[in-house]
This record gives sequence, structure tokens and C-alpha cells, in this order.
Amino acid sequence: MVISSSHAVAKAMVRKNRFNAPVHICYIHTPMRYVWDRFDDYFGPKKVGIFLSRFFFKPISKLLQIYDFKTVPRVDTFVANSRFVAKRVQKIYDRSAEVLHPPVNLKRFGNLKRDPKDWYLMVTALTPYKKIDQGLRACASLRRKLKIVGSGPEEKKLKALALELNVDVEFLGFLPDEEVIKYYCQGKALLFPGVEDFGIVPVESIASGCPVIAYKEGGILDSMTEKTAVFYNSQTSEGLENAIMEFEKRNFIESELKSQAAQFSEEKFLEKFETILSRALEKGGIR
Repeated sequence: MVISSSHAVAKAMVRKNRFNAPVHICYIHTPMRYVWDRFDDYFGPKKVGIFLSRFFFKPISKLLQIYDFKTVPRVDTFVANSRFVAKRVQKIYDRSAEVLHPPVNLKRFGNLKRDPKDWYLMVTALTPYKKIDQGLRACASLRRKLKIVGSGPEEKKLKALALELNVDVEFLGFLPDEEVIKYYCQGKALLFPGVEDFGIVPVESIASGCPVIAYKEGGILDSMTEKTAVFYNSQTSEGLENAIMEFEKRNFIESELKSQAAQFSEEKFLEKFETILSRALEKGGIR
């Protein structure tokens, strides 16, 4: 039995042959984003220039697509971390995938005291597809305060944009988990404008009693409900602005947020994974 955890090439680790081939379960977080459906977010003309994008990165991307697809038969059972990823596995690899949401260590959030302040929160890597610029623009337009936890290659660019917009924002950089939890407890709401394969951050947020304002696409639809989040349909700063204004008219019940977070505990993950494991072993003739 081999279990791989893959977001790029780990699923290729098992070479199948006629003798003693192990059963291979792949817990897939996503097919390679940067070669399949998010190439422009990483290597598009706006990121690296037209010449490099078209004549260097695009050919490499095509070769990686060929390699990636050829390794699909090395997996006996795909397990996706959300329905969103399962659909992408079906579309790109033409394979079905069971859905098993990733575990969240909820014990860290057991005895927290919620103390919301007058600012919004983002906890994210500072990369383009996270749409942090939309959070900055929305808060600048509404004159709302914002705190951003995280680091990444877009930091300099985002700080320049914040100065240009004159937004009241604090870039906190990378913080240890204990510090991040304090910000969850104090944030008015978590802003989540990007599209994630699942997204553990929103689950941590509601585990702390902090509601979520999220763009309505991706794994967020597996983890959040109308009782834990305000959703919006237009992935623009204006769409986020409208969602913030809607949020400020609503009341959220802390116990309902924490009850939803409990669905993603480590215990539930292990219980469901054991069932998937047993099924895969039986299918492979191993008891």
C-alpha cells in the first residue's frame, strides 16, 4: 500500500508493473494548477512578459501536461480534498475521486474568548491568485481597517498599492499559529476573495468564532454555509464591498460557527479515511 499526498507530481511515485504492484491511494489537493487551468496566474504575459510566457513557459507547460496525464494510471484510488477538486480530477484526468476534506486541528481553538475589534482580517500567502488586492481596494473604498497575516512574493507590490489607495492596513507578515489564533479571535470577519481547492483558513476562522466573507466558488462551498459566511458572486473589489456591507447588517451565532468547524476535525478525517483505505485494500485483493 502506498499513500501519496499530491499537488503536483507525488502521484507519479508508483510505477505499475505486472508483479507485486502496490495499491496506490492518492490524496490529491489539486491537479497541477500552473499547467492546467491557472497558467496565466503564474506564467501569463502579465506575470513574465509575452515572450517568456509564449515561447518558454508555454512549451514546458505542454510537456508537463503530457507527463502528468501519463502518470494517472499509476493511481488506483483518487481521494480529493473537496468536491471542487473532484470535479477537476474528473475533467482533467477523466477519473472519479472520493471526497475527504482535510483535517483541522480544532483542539487549538477549544478555550478561546472571542473579542472582535473594528477591523477585517486576511490570513493568506501574498500571491496573485489570492486576490489580496481586492481586499485592499474594498477596504479603501469603504474606509474600513484591515490586517493581513502572511508573506509572499507580492508583498512589495501590495504595500505599494496600499500606499496608493491610502488604505488603513497593517501587514503583519508570517506569524506562528498561536499569534494567528489571536487575530482570528479579534477580527471582525475574515475576507476570503480567492478561489481555493479547499481552504483550511476559513475553517480555523469559524473555529475561533470569526465569520467569513467569501467569493462563492471553490472548496469554500464545502466548508461554509449561510450561517457561517456571507457569499458574493462577482470576484471583484466591488463584489467584496457589497458583501462587507451585507455582513455588517447581519448577526452570526458563535456556537453555530464552531459547530460547523467541528465537521472538519482530525478524528472525523481519520474515521472517513479508514473507510476509504479498507475499500481500496479490498478492491486490490488485500485483506
